Parts: sequence; structure tokens; C-alpha cells
Amino acid sequence: AESGLPNVVDVAFVGCTNRDGVEKLRQLIYDTAANITETRGAKREKLLEQLLPQMYLLLEDRVVEMATICRQKKDIPVVVHQDFKDKVADIVSDPEELAQAVDFLHQNGTLLHYNDQSLRHLYFIDPH
Repeated sequence: AESGLPNVVDVAFVGCTNRDGVEKLRQLIYDTAANITETRGAKREKLLEQLLPQMYLLLEDRVVEMATICRQKKDIPVVVHQDFKDKVADIVSDPEELAQAVDFLHQNGTLLHYNDQSLRHLYFIDPH
């Protein structure tokens, strides 16, 4: 919503000792997500119908692979900007495309990356 508060679209009551209302809640979540739109140029497009660039998926796989290696080596799962760029250069080399892809992966929980001046050079590749 414009005020910064969440936009409540419906209410579903769910029983905590039985599963009363769970199916209604599930349907409400699905219907709400399916109807979220985004303006692209002059038209509105349903968010769930947008195609992802293949590069985003390849980058996600690379980040998951990097995180797995860190876990196996018991390394800290944080990568500095230049190392991150080097490790994904075969997937994406354009700085603007990389920034968009990283933003997508941040929004989806694959990695954490912040534009704060003291953190922007760091990529947290295992946020779980």
C-alpha cells in the first residue's frame, strides 16, 4: 500500500488444533499471488507469468554450488565483489545485468547482497 503498510486483501481463520480453514487459506494465498501484477512499459503483466532469464537460473545454480563448497570446507560463506564477479564471469559479465540478477537472487533468498556502502562489496552466499 502507499502508506508503507501491508495491503490486507482478505482474512482466513485457521484452527490450531485441527485443519479447519487451511484449504481456504491456501486458496487465498494462491489467488492473491496469481493476481499480483507489475507494470512493464505501458502494460501490466502478471508477475507469475513472467519468464525468468536463463542467466538468473544459471547464476542461482552457481551460487548454490559456491555455498556448498564453503560448507564442505567450513569456510565463511561470504565472497568479496571481485571474487564473485570472477566466479560468475562465464555466466554474466555486464555489470548492470549482474546487479539485476543479484537483486533477483537476493529477493528470492538465494544470497544476500546490500547496497549499503559498508556492505555492497560483500555477497553472503549461504543465508540459510
